Amino acid sequence: MKRVLPLILAVAGAANFATAQMSVVPTTSVPEPADTELSTKGWGVIHFVSNLGSFKCIDGTGRLEFEFKGTVLVADLQGTATPSGTIREEYTGDKRKVYTGVGRLVIEGKWRGVQWFGSNMRGVWWGKGAIRFVGEFDKNLQTGDYWFSKIEEKQSWPAVGTITMFLPRINYTSDENMVPKEKKKGG
Repeated sequence: MKRVLPLILAVAGAANFATAQMSVVPTTSVPEPADTELSTKGWGVIHFVSNLGSFKCIDGTGRLEFEFKGTVLVADLQGTATPSGTIREEYTGDKRKVYTGVGRLVIEGKWRGVQWFGSNMRGVWWGKGAIRFVGEFDKNLQTGDYWFSKIEEKQSWPAVGTITMFLPRINYTSDENMVPKEKKKGG
């Protein structure tokens, strides 16, 4: 018995470690929408990762898919939330559900808010709305990254305060092809 107990504990510890170290790269059951489909719906795409932090999607529509370890609050969802892995529903209340665990959550439809906090998160959102990121420093002093396309350079989540991004992406730079127009009086 003295030899069996350490072996059982070692196997249980390895299983917990494997679950905690699961692949957090999102795999989608549907292909990413084509640029033409995104533009006809008025949607955008944002990718985001964080080892430790939180985000909140506000007044969103579309498909939000992310893998994580932690807790998610979904408020006023008009659509579906599909958990997998060890994610389970912890609470159901007045237009709100709370999920917790390790795995993937796919949310499709329209929602007032989706708020996550935890660790080991990777996600992608195809849709419309706003997302706020708050990063915490991990053991490597990283907060997390977000980017809008595969060729774009990644941007870091802020460690103090929040940053709000919008889908579709808002271009704050000037348009070089813009031609000034003269306003006529009276009309």
